[in-house]
Amino acid sequence: MKNIQKKLLLPLAILIGMIPLANPLNIFDDLRLFAFDTLQQISPREPIENDPILIIDIDDKSLSHLGQWPWPRDLLSKLVESTELALTTSFDIVFGERDRTGSDVLTEQYSTNLNLVEELKKIKPNDEVFAESMESHTTVVLGSAPNNKLVNEAINPKFGLIIQGDSPKQFLPNYTGMQNNLPSLMDSAAGIGSMSIGGESSVVRSLPTFEVVNGQIVPSLMLETLRVAIGASTYQIKSSNASGELAFGARLLRIVRVLRIITVVPALKKIVDALFETLPRVGFVALLMFIFIYIWAAIGTLVFGTTDPEHWGNIGLAMLTLAQVATYDDWAAIMKDIIEVFPWVWLYFISFILLNAVIMLNMVIGIIVDVMSQKSSSGQLNADENQ
Repeated sequence: MKNIQKKLLLPLAILIGMIPLANPLNIFDDLRLFAFDTLQQISPREPIENDPILIIDIDDKSLSHLGQWPWPRDLLSKLVESTELALTTSFDIVFGERDRTGSDVLTEQYSTNLNLVEELKKIKPNDEVFAESMESHTTVVLGSAPNNKLVNEAINPKFGLIIQGDSPKQFLPNYTGMQNNLPSLMDSAAGIGSMSIGGESSVVRSLPTFEVVNGQIVPSLMLETLRVAIGASTYQIKSSNASGELAFGARLLRIVRVLRIITVVPALKKIVDALFETLPRVGFVALLMFIFIYIWAAIGTLVFGTTDPEHWGNIGLAMLTLAQVATYDDWAAIMKDIIEVFPWVWLYFISFILLNAVIMLNMVIGIIVDVMSQKSSSGQLNADENQ
């Protein structure tokens, strides 16, 4: 019976390990997103020095100086001309309607005023001026907005596309249509990309590089901006079953086959058997460690939450901070942030480190050594009996 249980341990462990990947009922999504957001708060990405990307924002100062939005397209053409030396200029705005201040629109509105109409005909429409400035710039990229309320073709692609392997459409977000720019503007642009954020969440954690709009693969605005900036003409998408590539399942099975070495090397098999025998006792130690971390996290949240909310703002942040402390990862810097307010805080950190990182770790090592010793004694006893 014990041998059967031992043989079932490895498949059971693999099955349990695969549960987060399968993510039944999306039960792990919230936990994964919470961990990711907390990590970004604890250790945010540092800004790039001398960043070559310049963002032109339509802020209050701009609105007070140039007037309310939308601005006339002849003004936007001047903005395009001012960025002529840039590798590329991108607009994350959809220009889907004609400029209401353009001479062509005003001619239609005041068609009964013949004198005004005659004067307006002498003025080039703002949309045409904007299109000419983009064409003269040669590297302007426009954005389009995919959605499921429209059913239309996406865009007239400005790029080539090479697909190797399985069709990537099955893996990409799908939309039925796209809100496009005016045809004259799209014809003058060097690239057109999707401005989708890839999900319904108000928190943007990642952006799709490609999407499918009514059966057509469309690149993102950022990817299209990069393509135009480096002067590339074609995208290459390499999917599973391409040359040298295997499907995900085949790759996974290929990796798992490495575990067969355990059955080939007897000494390694004994070590793995011993490790599996330690799992129940190590599990209790891990549960005890979790309880201690929770208690210390609750104390840290109550005492240090207002002083250092970045690390102790809530119970989740506090537990992640203590997990960092338990690994000795820059714990002194964390303590330094609050020691000026709480001089005794070193007792809090030292007691936690001694309890979790020293005592608990030694308990786990002791359990493993004890089981290995028992296995060794049992093997020696069997050998003596056989003699």
